Amino acid sequence: ILRSTKKAAEMLQAIGYRHQAAFARGIYRDMRETVRRMYLDPETCLLGEASLTAQGLGLYYGVFEPSEEPRAHAEMVRLVHENNDNIAGGFVSMHCIFHALSMYGADELAYKMITKPEYPSYGFWLDHGETALPEAFQGEERQYAISHNHHFMGDFIRWFMCSVAGLRILSHNRVEIKPAFLSALDHAEAYHDLPLGRVSVRWERTDKGLSVSVTVPHGVTCKLSLPTDVACKVKKV
Repeated sequence: ILRSTKKAAEMLQAIGYRHQAAFARGIYRDMRETVRRMYLDPETCLLGEASLTAQGLGLYYGVFEPSEEPRAHAEMVRLVHENNDNIAGGFVSMHCIFHALSMYGADELAYKMITKPEYPSYGFWLDHGETALPEAFQGEERQYAISHNHHFMGDFIRWFMCSVAGLRILSHNRVEIKPAFLSALDHAEAYHDLPLGRVSVRWERTDKGLSVSVTVPHGVTCKLSLPTDVACKVKKV
């Protein structure tokens, strides 16, 4: 609901409904303050019962103040390590924990959690013949009659696009390119069809170092967030 009210305020403001936008922002502020008052420990920057899900939700949905976020993120990483770098949570947390980890550079850890062959992980599913998204993470007892059509578990694909390939859609005509050059990969690529055309990005390791290629439609603003030693070529189409 926090995310919905914030997005509603932005959309209402964009179409000129100023009073309705102010109303939605007020709901967002009230709910955020209620969550902080009831669940946040300001001394530790831990939410609720100090779970991976709670920390991920808090970071992803803006519950923490900017000054609190680095500490909250560090606590989230600690919780992951204490759980042997495993996923802990269901489809609610799967929507946010990998993005939350990437907020302060823990991309390698998120990738490890997703791809590791040990249960619970997406890598475990693949290694055991899954070709769709089950309802829940299960070990060897996965023969239980559960759904295999749960898109709720598929948000990690958006993480691959936004963080690994680095294609971040900011609006209908604004994008940011900010890849995570993971040590386990030698290339990554992604594309998205905007109203003005297709934007695409590919990065790869070469003999000369890291190289990034971006294709952007005319009329789309592209922000590059890259290390200074990364070669980048932008093509307008």
